[in-house]
Amino acid sequence: MEDNTQTVDTATTTAEAVKNVGEVESKTLTQEQVDKIIADRLTRQEKSIQEKYEKKLKDIEESERLKNMSESERMHAELESTKQRLAEYEQEKLVSQFKVELTTKGLKADFADLIPVGDADKAKKAVDFLGGYKAEIEKPYLEKIKALEDQLRNGALKGGVPTVPNGKVEPAKSLKQMY
Repeated sequence: MEDNTQTVDTATTTAEAVKNVGEVESKTLTQEQVDKIIADRLTRQEKSIQEKYEKKLKDIEESERLKNMSESERMHAELESTKQRLAEYEQEKLVSQFKVELTTKGLKADFADLIPVGDADKAKKAVDFLGGYKAEIEKPYLEKIKALEDQLRNGALKGGVPTVPNGKVEPAKSLKQMY
């Protein structure tokens, strides 16, 4: 069976191939890999076009609906539309603030997508809970690290030979050399 391979400049097909700024790596891909890359790109493009089409269609339908309304009905519909956009904006603002709070607590901002932030008080409680939970999880590990550091430091100060958890023995070093 013949192996169909094709040399592709991966910097133009994916951003993953750029290792360092200004350095581009050339990679040999099989035809199946090239087909998969192209299919993925076409799927993303198709989705984007479909979303634009649906938005445009919705706008046209809305304008037709507004044309057939009386002046007061049109103003009422526009008011409702504005209220809806304002609510969406407020929701986006809450999510953004929630992400900032998460990052200030040392948590990933991705948690904002998992926790409903419709109620600001509940969202704040969730951030506080996650921050406390993270601290509880980290606490024993940080204590163990501190104890090991103290053990190494004390062994070096006494002129002894400090040992490390993996069992290797290292010669005594001054504190400046240790850190």
